[in-house]
Amino acid sequence: MAVSRTRPAALRGQLLAPRFVAICAAVALSVFCYVSSCVYVNESPSMASGFYAVVPSARIRRGDIVIACPPAAFAAWAIKHYVLGSGRCSGAAPVVKRVIAVAGDRVDIGTAGIRVNDDPIDGSRPDIALDGGSRCGRSAPVPHVSFGTYRITGHQLLLAGDRRRGSWDSRYWGPTDRVLGRAVLLFSL
Repeated sequence: MAVSRTRPAALRGQLLAPRFVAICAAVALSVFCYVSSCVYVNESPSMASGFYAVVPSARIRRGDIVIACPPAAFAAWAIKHYVLGSGRCSGAAPVVKRVIAVAGDRVDIGTAGIRVNDDPIDGSRPDIALDGGSRCGRSAPVPHVSFGTYRITGHQLLLAGDRRRGSWDSRYWGPTDRVLGRAVLLFSL
């Protein structure tokens, strides 16, 4: 007597249902992301990859994850050198990063890394090549903000990727005040 190795049709449907729902959700979010500017896809390895919702927030705290625009001059460089795709931030796509300093904080940015209110930020040493140019994990030099001490003012924030090695963040472009809102991970890739 031969034993059937196929599952009954009803059982096959139950196994495919979660995958089908996940695919439909991803397609719906992709369409929503294209039509709307309140959902972004992060593919950068510096933060968790996935779909993020923008939550407008009057109060953003240190440690929050935000969706923001780098300063315009650095956004132009990022487009030219394929660091960022096109988007609504001076022509570049926004970035998803963690807030490491807020208004009132004193920040030291240098070759040894970032210090916020005299506390060192782990893994924040920029990738500096022997010729003194920043590399940020790339073969071509990356422009960076002048090293020194900054006071974060007004709506400015200093941002960094969770996986800082190769992350293109405030170590290179300094503080930004172009924050679209807090980021909430909706769906991880």
